[in-house]
Amino acid sequence: SDVERLRKDAKSRYNIGLIYLKTGDYHKAQENLEHSLYCHIQLAGHETSLYDNQSILRIAAVREKLGDCYYANTAVVDKCLALDHYEEAKRLLKGVHEEDAEEELLEMLERVEDKLGQEGLCRGEELRRLPSVHPLPGSRY
Repeated sequence: SDVERLRKDAKSRYNIGLIYLKTGDYHKAQENLEHSLYCHIQLAGHETSLYDNQSILRIAAVREKLGDCYYANTAVVDKCLALDHYEEAKRLLKGVHEEDAEEELLEMLERVEDKLGQEGLCRGEELRRLPSVHPLPGSRY
């Protein structure tokens, strides 16, 4: 069935992405992790408030590893994408009531919070501003 195919694809692409991440092939890691995230969202939907704990754990794990991928990739100068993935993982994990949280989930939350403190992640005050664009004198625009 389509659901079973999506589950298998999400898991295998996540595992392949981890292998590429460990070997430093960040482009291939990113491709596989993003495909895994796509599959998980197809399975769980876009409304995060309806996710069960397993869906939260899986999606947060993919987000964390995508953050790792963007952070470690020296070709990516702007680390805001890493920050975005870490923050989304944290938001998902924080959405689980503490009494319902499994140990694995709490450990991941702690790990993601540590990664959010890494040097080099952009913060709101550090975002580059685009130069102002002024119309040429005499131009109608």
